[in-house]
Amino acid sequence: EGGGGGAPRRFTAAATAMVFSRFVAGGIRTVLKVCQVMVAPSHQRQGHGSALLQLLYDHAATQGAVEVTVEDPSAGFRMLRDLVDLRNCRRLGLLQPTEGCESQP
Repeated sequence: EGGGGGAPRRFTAAATAMVFSRFVAGGIRTVLKVCQVMVAPSHQRQGHGSALLQLLYDHAATQGAVEVTVEDPSAGFRMLRDLVDLRNCRRLGLLQPTEGCESQP
């Protein structure tokens, strides 16, 4: 229930992911394997997919995982993954805009 005597809050599942951890290199290293990601149609194009993928990356880092793999990603998921990866590269200072660089046609 919501606080303050108001109407109870309602929550809706917007996205879900099925992820497995596996050990490689003789059990020394962990790899997260993303098998399925689904964003409900009514919640698509609102940033939930990229937020979920970033959450998976953050979780992998806290678990000491050395890699996050995706099983048979669709074209749309590959584009989403590329976008999240680019954002992370910029955030980490690995990519920076170049001054005077014009976009190619």
